[in-house]
Amino acid sequence: MPENQTMPAVIVFGDSIVDAGNNNDIQTIIKCNFPPYGRDFDGGVPTGRFCNGKIPSDLIVISLGDQLNYFKEYITKLKGIVGEDQTNFILAKSMVLVVAGSDDIANTYFVLRARKLQYDIPAYTDLMVNSAVEFLKVLKLQIKDVVEPET
Repeated sequence: MPENQTMPAVIVFGDSIVDAGNNNDIQTIIKCNFPPYGRDFDGGVPTGRFCNGKIPSDLIVISLGDQLNYFKEYITKLKGIVGEDQTNFILAKSMVLVVAGSDDIANTYFVLRARKLQYDIPAYTDLMVNSAVEFLKVLKLQIKDVVEPET
C-alpha cells in the first residue's frame, strides 16, 4: 500500500476456520449450535461457529462466509449505507481473502465419505482446486460488474 493510504475492508470467504457463525441458517447435517461451541464467546451461547470464541475473521472488518449470494447481499447493503461511488471504492481497494480446503478434506471427504466413493485424494484435491478457481472467476466478475459497470 502506498504511504498514508489504508485498505477500506478485508472481505473473507471460507470454511469453518473463518466462518463467523452463519451455520445455523444453512441446511446441513454438520452443525455447531450446541455446547460446548460458544462456551468462551461473549454470552457463552452457541452461535453457529465451529469454535468456542473468536476466530481469525473476527479480527478483520467483514466476514462473509463462503457463498457468493452473501456477497451480493453485502454489496447491496453497502450501497444502501455508503452509496455507489464509495461501494466501488471499497471493492476496488479491499483485500479479498479466500480460505478453502481444510474443512472440505476433513469433513466432506473423510467424515461424510460422500466423495470418497467417487475420488481418490489427489483427484479430490484437484476437484477442490478447480472449484476454488471457478469461485474466484465468478467473484472477480461480480466485483468488476460493480466497480466497472458496462455502459
